[in-house]
Amino acid sequence: MRPLFLLSLLLVSLLTFANQAVTTPVPVIPNVKFETLHCPAVNQLKRNTNLVWEGPNGWKSYGESFSAEVDHFINAQWIGVNVGKIICIYAGKGKATFPISIEREDLVTNPAGGKWGRDEGGYKNCHSMKASDCPFLIEKPKAVGDIYQEIDFYKNAKPSE
Repeated sequence: MRPLFLLSLLLVSLLTFANQAVTTPVPVIPNVKFETLHCPAVNQLKRNTNLVWEGPNGWKSYGESFSAEVDHFINAQWIGVNVGKIICIYAGKGKATFPISIEREDLVTNPAGGKWGRDEGGYKNCHSMKASDCPFLIEKPKAVGDIYQEIDFYKNAKPSE
């Protein structure tokens, strides 16, 4: 009876863990806000007339691709030291195609949570074929204020003693 109880307790805890949402720990930096992003979905990627793949919000490949269609998401990779770039890797349709890699211009903090593996010395892989398992954080752009008011503020500020 006792082994059956322990087995059922183990099964319930594993199922509970498997159904938890994938989250990314947010660093605590004063006055800095972060946004959680994922690689774009396959149906959001389009190949332009220059054979370069593009996605929403600035995602793009930096090399030409002969793949006419994207089949599925392969994984994501982070490259950097403390901050770096996210590269999203997709498989093209067809057997004789190279992977399609896209990235953005944003610098990204070292990702944690989800299915991200350990830092391998300047790079980290997300071990999942689902983009939603590979969350990462970018710094939200700061609101642009009135530059003339900001200049007036510093012009009228008293020097510190």
